[in-house]
Amino acid sequence: MAVPTLYTVEVPMTSGDRTGRGCHVFTGLAGTPRQAVSAAYDAWRSAQDHLAAGRDVPRATGQDWCARAVRPDWSLDWDRADARIRDPFSFALRFAAC
Repeated sequence: MAVPTLYTVEVPMTSGDRTGRGCHVFTGLAGTPRQAVSAAYDAWRSAQDHLAAGRDVPRATGQDWCARAVRPDWSLDWDRADARIRDPFSFALRFAAC
């Protein structure tokens, strides 16, 4: 069993009108990079479901992953999601351009 590690998952995204590009960044604990991407996807899916039902996006509690600042009209490219171990002691975390 893998020890939970702090991960950052970067997911490229594009605006609905295709004029804007960026990354949605998720952070949380996971045992492997694959589990980190899966947890980020689950958090995003939960946020989408809450928005569709007219509810607020859930906030993180404890070690849960969450998706704050969701842009409903933007598409995330989960096939290009990238999970990296995050150093919790680093004050300067650099993100690669998506």
